[in-house]
Formats: sequence, structure tokens, C-alpha cells
Amino acid sequence: MLPSTGERAFLQVKPRTTAHELADYVTAPDQAGPFDRMFFIYHTGTISTEDDRIIMAQTKPVDKRSGE
Repeated sequence: MLPSTGERAFLQVKPRTTAHELADYVTAPDQAGPFDRMFFIYHTGTISTEDDRIIMAQTKPVDKRSGE
């Protein structure tokens, strides 16, 4: 539950993903019930969605030499 909005939310973090995998998370029945918001964070993949409940973020590679 998001305290600021009262929405039911969950976070999914993936190193690699596909559009099919994202669709599976959106359509899979959840034991906890339906969600209002999903945060989908990934590193590698090309995905998109028209679902306003989903917030996606692609991370950038870490430069291990610079520590960033």
C-alpha cells in the first residue's frame, strides 16, 4: 500500500525483460488481489505499455571503473 495515495502497489525488478514477460505480470492473477500501481524496473530489454497503472524505468549500466 502506498502511504501517500492509498494505492495497492508492487515493485518488480528484472535484469532482462521482454514485452511478453511484462504482459505476464500485468495479466497474472495475484494472490493478494488486484493492483492500482506497478513499478517495473529493468536493465536490459525493449518494452512499452499503454497501461497507466504501470511505471517503467530502465536503469543505465554502472561504470565500475569510476564507481558511478
